[in-house]
Amino acid sequence: ITITQSVVADGAMQVSVMNYVGAIVYSGSIEFAGGKGQMNISTVPGMYLVLLKDIKGATQTFKVVIEK
Repeated sequence: ITITQSVVADGAMQVSVMNYVGAIVYSGSIEFAGGKGQMNISTVPGMYLVLLKDIKGATQTFKVVIEK
């Protein structure tokens, strides 16, 4: 999954990926450069919520649909 930020912010961010019932299926950090970050997760197709949190505590949440 490649994530592109609308406001370019470089550096590490904490990331959590939750399935539709709220269970965390991935948790870790992602490094952004030029407003883009990439993570490789192995999961089944479906709808997920991605939560990003920077070192200042600011959060971003968005929906991701993974299709097979």
